[in-house]
Amino acid sequence: NDMYVFGGSDDFRVSRSLWKLDFATLRWFKLLPNPQHPRRPCGRKGHVMCYHKPTHSLLMYGGMISLDHPVVDKQVWSYDIASGCWNALRSIGNEPSGRMYHVAELNENCNKMLLFGGRKIVSDSEANNSVLNDLYEYNLVTGVWREIHAPNAPPPRMCAASVFFNGHFCVFQGGAETYLNDSYEYCERTGQWRRLADGPHCTRPTVVRNDNMFIHFGGAANPSFRQETQVLFLEPASLLEECATWLSKLPKRGKPMPSAVRNVLQSQLTQV
Repeated sequence: NDMYVFGGSDDFRVSRSLWKLDFATLRWFKLLPNPQHPRRPCGRKGHVMCYHKPTHSLLMYGGMISLDHPVVDKQVWSYDIASGCWNALRSIGNEPSGRMYHVAELNENCNKMLLFGGRKIVSDSEANNSVLNDLYEYNLVTGVWREIHAPNAPPPRMCAASVFFNGHFCVFQGGAETYLNDSYEYCERTGQWRRLADGPHCTRPTVVRNDNMFIHFGGAANPSFRQETQVLFLEPASLLEECATWLSKLPKRGKPMPSAVRNVLQSQLTQV
């Protein structure tokens, strides 16, 4: 029922504040560290944070911790929501290189975190080779990292979107030297990547799963931001669903779908 946001940056500094959005009231609350356990991560940008349901906690990894110097934090952090305490987790094994703008998701058993891609923090002379396409797994029980060498891996990218669903780690769009439109899924069972249907060229889209579909909204694309909503079905779509996908592509230049059309469509989709 809540959304949590940590860090970020403006033009001058990175933040180390943790905020909660209460969906019931749509009010923001700043969460202060537990005074009995004041240790907490430094400020950062370009990191990832996942919700760990079994322990009602947040897991955070990576990101750049200074705008003046190319420094990253490779520590895995956990925030216990009930107590307000931050803890640095055990982290050993074949750790990933320091990075920012990567994606990560917890698997359905919530005992492993999968991490993909991002941008390595490098000097200007290495900048052209700094976007990554490696895949890592972090075991939350043992604290051990391992790199996964899976065939058919996506090209390097940063600022992508990700979802974990039904044993598959899905990665959508992102960018490297240009905006990308391809999407992929990694299957935990087979240990292989598979390409999904292409979407719009963009970085930083929002992608969520709803039953048998991925709903894709927005993203950054030169010269501005996208406002369309698109749907990727996980099973063969019915005619009604295909119409819904087609209608979702109609709004352009900020013009919303007519409310009458939207209401009828939503009422029909709930019956599918």
